[in-house]
Amino acid sequence: MVLLKEKPIFAGSEGGLRQTMSRYNSILTVERDIARCGDVLENHSRDKEKLAAAFYEIFPRYMDVEGFSKGLQVVNEYDDELSDIQTYVSNIKIMKERLEDYFANKCEGLSKSYVKDPEVIEELFEGAVYDINALDSISDASKRDILMKLEEIKKICLSENTLDEKWAKLRPYIMWLSGKDVKSALIILPLIARLD
Repeated sequence: MVLLKEKPIFAGSEGGLRQTMSRYNSILTVERDIARCGDVLENHSRDKEKLAAAFYEIFPRYMDVEGFSKGLQVVNEYDDELSDIQTYVSNIKIMKERLEDYFANKCEGLSKSYVKDPEVIEELFEGAVYDINALDSISDASKRDILMKLEEIKKICLSENTLDEKWAKLRPYIMWLSGKDVKSALIILPLIARLD
């Protein structure tokens, strides 16, 4: 096995996590990539093709991030399949740990301004709208009601108000949400928890 250099040869221009992630424009990408790593490690840790697919799907998003590739190993075409599998598993574990660190630190590498970026907030809410529409367990009338409230919540989150003012305005929505089904609540609560 050959260790990758700290910056792989094929990496693009220098840049921090914020610059790299701006292409994907969403903290949700980090969350989804953590989940993808976890899923492939838990359910496909002996399947070379699925491990490789996950690695090559996730790694390019972060390869320009300083230090992200440090310690990752290159799959050597002359190694046997077991060695390749071990390499992919090791790489995915390392990537997952680094992504979890970014996320646990509120994606610190993305910087506070990125977290508050209106485009990011818009995308987070768009994802929630998609998830609500995909729910089969609630009626169309309930979906319309939830989507209307979601739009109101988004306006509060995007407002220039202080954190305390936003929280005061959101309290009635928390009460409203407590009366909704668990699946809807679990889609909307994380949006409010990100309030900054």
